This record gives sequence, structure tokens and C-alpha cells, in this order.
Amino acid sequence: MDDRDFTFRKCYARGCPHNLCPHVSQAVMIANRYLQRDYHKLQQAGIYMDKRLFRLEEMTVKFEGYQEEHGPILTIHDYINIAKEGNEVRVHATMEFVPGAEHFANFENQMVFLMVDFEVTCLGKTSHYERCLACYPFDKEKEERTEKIGVANARLKLLYAEFDQAAIQHHKDYFK
Repeated sequence: MDDRDFTFRKCYARGCPHNLCPHVSQAVMIANRYLQRDYHKLQQAGIYMDKRLFRLEEMTVKFEGYQEEHGPILTIHDYINIAKEGNEVRVHATMEFVPGAEHFANFENQMVFLMVDFEVTCLGKTSHYERCLACYPFDKEKEERTEKIGVANARLKLLYAEFDQAAIQHHKDYFK
């Protein structure tokens, strides 16, 4: 827009690497339905772009290829244990409020997720580990936002204490 590039992130579906194929397939179908809706809205506003959709086989191949190339996916506590073994570990945390919808059989739940992207550098590699520390219904933002920020920050404080014990280099950032 006006010769300036803009980007944004949006969560279309959530899942876990150990989910069964039907769950992953359903997540891809849900994501595509909402992605197509967004493409339509952008087109109505005069914004045209390539309309790429998520593909089940592409998602599966990406995950399998990632594990083969990078090894197993580690959790934040795996990195804490690596640091406790005497290895240097650095963590940079970035906080983000991510709107999304949870889809159930007969209803949809609009939510705001308090997400943290932990950028972890150790053993010569930099990886990202995302974690949701709290959430609240979108329509109850006024009532619940402050409380859920407190919950997320309390969880961060516990993680930072574990980082301190393991001698992980980090800066203590919190949700505001």
C-alpha cells in the first residue's frame, strides 16, 4: 500500500504434531475455509493476490521433513535441561495477542490467545518454540483481559525463574 509492504499473522487452525491424520485433515479444511473467506474480503477491498491454500500432504511433508532435517521438536523444558547440562542457552521472548476461533461440533468460540514466541539459541542452532500462556473469549475482553494478562505473566515469571536456575541468558519481558 502506497509502495509500503505490510504483513500480518493469523491463526486459521491449531494442532499438535502427534495428532492423528483425521484431526490434521480437519484442521487443514477449516483453515482453508477461513483463508478463502479472507481472500474474498481482501478482493472486495481491491487487494488481489495469489490464492494459495493449505494442502494436507504439504503440511505432513513439511512436518516430517522438518524432523528429519532438524531432529526432534524440543519443548522449552528440553532447552532448560540442555542448559542444566552446562550448555550455553539464550532465549528471547516475544509476546503477541493472537485472535482466533475454536471450532466445535455445534458452535464457534472466538478467542484471544496470549502467545509467546521463544527464540532459543543453543548448540549452534536457533529455534522457535511457541506457547499459549492464557486466553479469553473475544467478547469478554473488558472483563477478562487484565486477569488473563496476570495469569500469563505469572506463568512467564515461573519460566524465567527456571531460566535463572539453569543459567539461561534472557531478558524478562511481560505482557502489557
